[in-house]
Amino acid sequence: MKNFRDYMVSEYQMADTRAFDLDLAIDKLHSALAQMDHYNLGIIRNNFPGLLDAASLWADQNPGMNNFKGDQ
Repeated sequence: MKNFRDYMVSEYQMADTRAFDLDLAIDKLHSALAQMDHYNLGIIRNNFPGLLDAASLWADQNPGMNNFKGDQ
């Protein structure tokens, strides 16, 4: 099973070290977003949709993680 880091390396030939750091950063972002209530998540959705998009793409490559697509 691939995770986000493996996906970035295999699909885009990103350097493993950069993919590792990016995976850690987006994992932290995802964790922060996942702890938000609907009100605060709405602030992100309305004002910083790119952050939610990044966390969603990360979750799609990490099975079992919330991809925020059900919170529309």
